[in-house]
Amino acid sequence: MKNAEKVGGAIGESGMIFSAGETSGAPDNTEAASVPYTDVLPNYQKAAESALEKERVPPVYRKRVKDYFDSLQD
Repeated sequence: MKNAEKVGGAIGESGMIFSAGETSGAPDNTEAASVPYTDVLPNYQKAAESALEKERVPPVYRKRVKDYFDSLQD
């Protein structure tokens, strides 16, 4: 793995970790990608809402996830 580093974090009571997407490998180019968050926010919000509805987000994190996306709408 290229430039791998360990990232700390917490796992919920159920042992599940929430992720809005997956990545595989490093990008081929070294140019920075830039997309306004307003262009991608609806997709991520739908993914989060779906995960909340299907109870894929541990109960202890549900309010935090909802509050986070609500705060981005302001």
